[in-house]
Amino acid sequence: MLTNNTGPAKLYLSIIYDVIESIRELFLDEGLEDRVLDDLRHVSYILHKPASFFIKK
Repeated sequence: MLTNNTGPAKLYLSIIYDVIESIRELFLDEGLEDRVLDDLRHVSYILHKPASFFIKK
């Protein structure tokens, strides 16, 4: 049965955001801008958002 259970979706996004935060310093050390990580965070949210409505219970 499909449900509007966003618990797993929130967990996955939380993990993605934690990884992004943990690599922020490495990106800055390599000369990449914060914008790159912000874009990555935004894209991961957009890609994962539709899936949060169809997580199997």
